[in-house]
Amino acid sequence: MIIYIHGFGSSGQGEKARLFRKRFAPSLIAPSLPVSPDLAIDSLRQIVERCMKYEPVALVGSSLGGYYGQYLSKLYGVKLVAINPVTDPGILHRHIGKNSMFYDKTVYEYTPEHFKQLQRYKARAESENLFLFLQKDDETLDYRVALEAYPEAKKVLTSGGGHAFTGIEEYFEQIRKFSCKIT
Repeated sequence: MIIYIHGFGSSGQGEKARLFRKRFAPSLIAPSLPVSPDLAIDSLRQIVERCMKYEPVALVGSSLGGYYGQYLSKLYGVKLVAINPVTDPGILHRHIGKNSMFYDKTVYEYTPEHFKQLQRYKARAESENLFLFLQKDDETLDYRVALEAYPEAKKVLTSGGGHAFTGIEEYFEQIRKFSCKIT
């Protein structure tokens, strides 16, 4: 089972989630997570633990989802494909206040408490369990931060897709192989 973890302001109905669902269904879950990091992690832990009872699990996390994925990968020892991941949660401080969801433009508040919660989940995945997908022209995150955090990890480094990593579907076969028994 692949668990797709969306980024900040996104949802399980976003474009990347839709692409992953189209390719990996029925072996993919893409939940829409709450804004609260504590609630998001609690939800993800329940999903991971339930799925692990029945089959191998791999994670795919984009941006903030990559940050959550690092924590979960470390906690459960599962594979993580991290697409332009947040590795330093401090970057999200600038989003305190009102924001809009990308999928449906719903306005929500990202509070100082949310930012404080986020700090609790800083973890480093084991390099052998990590496959980084980074874009040099990411307008949101500096790709070099993830490279410095994970110099030993398997990686794809390209240009031309920005933070959204346009064209990720070109790498689905590599992602499938890395995720092992996940089809």
